[in-house]
Order: sequence, then C-alpha cells, then structure tokens
Amino acid sequence: MMNIHNRQGATRHKTCRDENRCSNPICHWHHTEGYLREGIQCRDGDACSNQTCHFNHPRDISAYQRQLAQQSIIQQQQQMAYQQQMINQYVAQQMQMAQDVNPAEKKRLIGERLYPKIQVVEPRLAGKITGMLLGMDNTNLFVLLKDDKALMEKINEALTVLKDHQAK
Repeated sequence: MMNIHNRQGATRHKTCRDENRCSNPICHWHHTEGYLREGIQCRDGDACSNQTCHFNHPRDISAYQRQLAQQSIIQQQQQMAYQQQMINQYVAQQMQMAQDVNPAEKKRLIGERLYPKIQVVEPRLAGKITGMLLGMDNTNLFVLLKDDKALMEKINEALTVLKDHQAK
C-alpha cells in the first residue's frame, strides 16, 4: 500500500502535522481520495456512504486486490504471447536458413531443433526418436517444428514402435 501521510491533501492542500502517527478519524489534511490509509478502518465499515471518506473499507480492499490480480494475469498473458511470438520468429528464421543449404545439412539443422523439444518429453530416448523422425521428408519435419501437437503424436508413435521392437 502507498504511504500517503506525507502527500498533500486534496481538501486543504496541506499535510497533517502528525504525519504517520495520525489516527484522527476526521482528519482529511493528508488524504487523497482513492488512496487507502494503512491499517485505519472506517468506523462505519461497508455501511459507510460518505463519498469523501478516505478510510479503509473491506469492499475497497478486496476490489484493490482483485485489480492487482487481474493486472498480474494480464502481464503474464502478454509475456507468454511475446515469448511465443519470438519462438515462432526463431523457427521461421531457422527454416529460411535451412532452405539455403544442401539436403544433408538441412537434416542436421532440423535435427538440432527437434532434439531439445523431444528431450523435454522423453529425455532418455531423445536421440533415438530424433533419428527416427529424421527419416521423414523435410516438409513434414518443418511441420513438427511448428506444431507441438503433431510432434507429440510422432513422439508417441516412435515410442510405440520402440516398445514393439523391444517386445520381440
């Protein structure tokens, strides 16, 4: 909460002489409408209908806390959207670079991009699964780089093939 005791008041344009020690319920010298005084509750609580009351009301505190929570959620969503945008730009740059090189080099570059994604899901078999997926056509591999759902399906498919092979 903001300490408003040293701010100029909205009603008298002066600060309270008692500063942080003020507990006078009718003191308006150091208050600015809209700011909550730390720890000092209004005597009337939520029943207070005074439009210029500068004391804490439970309804105001909960509204303030909801506003802070909403701002935090919005910031997190914006950060996630920005990070996803940066990832998509990076993948697009890598795909453009991969198109400018020979086919063997393309496979290596694609494998270098696929391996970390596969390692997150299946760390022990990431190399084996990456090798299995690199047998696919490059256009299909580019789809896997962009689409995490398609990549997960291919990882599960590769795991099934490996389990079937071990069972024999």
